Amino acid sequence: MNSFEPWFQCQSLGGNDSSARQVSNQWNLVWCHERCYKAEHRGHIRRIHDTIAPMGGKLVAMKKADQVTAWMSMRSSQEAPYILITDWREAQPFMRSLRNASTGHQPSFTMVLCVNQRQLRRSTTWARSLPLKVGPVWTCMQHDIPSSLLDGILHKCFT
Repeated sequence: MNSFEPWFQCQSLGGNDSSARQVSNQWNLVWCHERCYKAEHRGHIRRIHDTIAPMGGKLVAMKKADQVTAWMSMRSSQEAPYILITDWREAQPFMRSLRNASTGHQPSFTMVLCVNQRQLRRSTTWARSLPLKVGPVWTCMQHDIPSSLLDGILHKCFT
């Protein structure tokens, strides 16, 4: 859905005040990408961690949608909120499992990163068809993440 409002601001997640440093995990950034553990992404992982940790964030990296689904099913709705960042390939099976789940701890929002215009068109149409219970879904080109999302955190970490 392209009507995303930046309601999930860093300030509401702990911001830059000292309380964010005292709480080890106020929110999770779940990155689902089949190559997340490859050597080529070590610097990327470190940059994400270094960016979100001072704000109370914890990076959770997983290769496949079924791993995210299993992780999510072990969590209660009272646990720290999470944001899912994934590619088009893994977004679809994750949303199928989320749609079919009777209960669960859904993402606060999901961002689907696309590598070409065709993926972007398809994922945008798909996101608009999803039921409300899966939460907000934002689709964009990987190199064109709006800097307004999460006070620029996603832009800094994924472009």
